[in-house]
Amino acid sequence: MDSLVNKIAAANDAAIAHAARSLRGGGLVAFPTETVYGLGADASNGKAVAGIFAAKGRPRFNPLIVHVTDFAEAERHAAFSSDARRLTEQFWPGALTLVLPRRADTTLSELVSAGLGTSRSGSRRILSPPRCCGKQEFRSPRPAPTALAPSAPPRPRMWRRV
Repeated sequence: MDSLVNKIAAANDAAIAHAARSLRGGGLVAFPTETVYGLGADASNGKAVAGIFAAKGRPRFNPLIVHVTDFAEAERHAAFSSDARRLTEQFWPGALTLVLPRRADTTLSELVSAGLGTSRSGSRRILSPPRCCGKQEFRSPRPAPTALAPSAPPRPRMWRRV
């Protein structure tokens, strides 16, 4: 990712194919989720994931949410407890993010979980993934924080307050 190319395109077949090629080549693509626009990359490509941190000015100790296409894809990368399974059955697809232990055999870049000793990252299944980020054109999980420009650092919240 040597240069930044800004291109706004309609979600037609040609633009979707271009976005998928960009993701496969280590590029970044902004796409709509059910809550915000996400800045996505190939979660298995460390250089691409590093590109998200660089583009956002995001500290590398701040792990990324990984968007997945379906439960089977999530299960290839994270260990699900029975409680986590029940939550996904009830609330996926949707804006539910689960923080789960990484599987030892995951292909996700270590950068996704920010190198935390717990080796954990968030998994989320979006309601209607754009085709460039779905199974047909691009077959890898996508870390995708908001594409909005960073402002003040987020205030950490403890789970007890959520």
